[in-house]
Amino acid sequence: MSDQVKSTEQERLERLRALLSGARSKDRLGRALGQGGEFGNVLLGAMLHGADRLRQGHTPTDLEQLMLNALRAVVSDAEARQWGRVYREAVTAQGGRLPVVPETITSRPVAQGYTMANLKQNLTNLVAEALVAPNVQIVDPQVAAAGGEEDPAFVEAMRQTGFAVTAFARPSASRAAAGTAEDDSGQAQEAPAETQAEQGSGLVAPSFRLKLELENFYVRRAVGDQGGGRDEIYWTAAVAAGDNTGGKFISEEFGAVKKDQTRSFSSANKTLFEGQSSGFLGLSIQCWEADQSNDAWWAELRKRLDAAVIIIDAFMMIGDIGLGVVPLWASMSWEVAKVFITLIDSFRNYDDLSCQRSIGLDQQDLAVLAYYGRTNWHFNGDGHHELRVKYAGDPVPFPVGTLRYAVRTGSTWGAPIALDFESMTPPALASYNGMLHAVFVRPSDKAVMWTRLETPVGVGGGSPVWSKPVRIGRDATLYAPALAAGHGRLFYAVTGMDGGTYWRTYAAGAWW
Repeated sequence: MSDQVKSTEQERLERLRALLSGARSKDRLGRALGQGGEFGNVLLGAMLHGADRLRQGHTPTDLEQLMLNALRAVVSDAEARQWGRVYREAVTAQGGRLPVVPETITSRPVAQGYTMANLKQNLTNLVAEALVAPNVQIVDPQVAAAGGEEDPAFVEAMRQTGFAVTAFARPSASRAAAGTAEDDSGQAQEAPAETQAEQGSGLVAPSFRLKLELENFYVRRAVGDQGGGRDEIYWTAAVAAGDNTGGKFISEEFGAVKKDQTRSFSSANKTLFEGQSSGFLGLSIQCWEADQSNDAWWAELRKRLDAAVIIIDAFMMIGDIGLGVVPLWASMSWEVAKVFITLIDSFRNYDDLSCQRSIGLDQQDLAVLAYYGRTNWHFNGDGHHELRVKYAGDPVPFPVGTLRYAVRTGSTWGAPIALDFESMTPPALASYNGMLHAVFVRPSDKAVMWTRLETPVGVGGGSPVWSKPVRIGRDATLYAPALAAGHGRLFYAVTGMDGGTYWRTYAAGAWW
């Protein structure tokens, strides 16, 4: 337990000065911010640059204002300007090269702000840097659908920084996004036409009622194990579901928490989120070890950061960004989390915040969660707590038109896994020559498409992935195709556009 209740303005500015100079590179916050590459910590940089520009009489940009709102939630306007002064002094003294602020920010003169448009230009590089961080996890959907545990290496990585980000990948995304495919004659064909949703036709995703409850948490390692004393643990969360739907959660305080205990949440205060969603849920969950301070200050901070997260989430959903929602969400959540822990550190002993996690779930992930009904999330920071979450909402439909498959292991079926392929009919599936083959009908042009589950080529192989779909000849149909193996070949049959029945065969090493 920390004895420090609240820092003075001078103490906060000295902590910031030490952080910008690199003097804190080996403590926890320094390690967390030190993960940034050429563009890492760009939101923190925008906040500090905006504070300096405000101090010198300039109007903050849209993005700078967003981040200044977070800073102003915990300090006065006058102190916010002082944060800008300390930043400018560090930039001048160190020739524009700071260990925790990217040069794309520090190289800008005071008159030049950093805008949302600038952030958009840097997104590709920012995403690439975030996705290689050990505390950023993109979960294999096959692992999630099978109910697998979180990667131990990821769980250990979050202990080094006290925060982590989790998002869920779509299978075969790179294959599905490939531009052209070849038909069985080896001739290139046009890529599938965009769906109405991709074209911005205004189609609205169905809305469904979500409800997540916190059941209990298991203590793998108590905070006090590191230096004695008793733990008083509580949990907070900010949740956004899009369309200004979201909420906050603050648990009761759990006193005298010890290793190997399981502590249950009060039946009157366990709802993490309940509300409508059209296919996305973003969570920021914190595990705290309580001290003697008044909690009003960090409640205000969370309020402003919630607004920032919602705005950034809306920005990421803009269709012309050109990148998938999953890596963008993970990358921006990574950046927002670093701003959050920087502001927390400026006020109190950092040990108070044991661990923070940002978790993003889209409709596929929510459907899997609803299918199983429960999930466990590790919070490995100063202590190691395993949070058990229950799904208590309505059934979540899998995305409309998305092909999905389930794997049976022993006597148990896993949750369905969504593919990146859309079909206007039920697919057909058959095993041939040691591989699963599937055919389906592409909605844009009624083409009959063929894919198979392959092991990646290369050292170590990897989990099987579905190949990029290839059109079977020039076949087209309005009806579900059939597929079967027999007599050493794979047989396919379909009702043509003219009502006639047609069939083809496929042999290993040959085309249809």
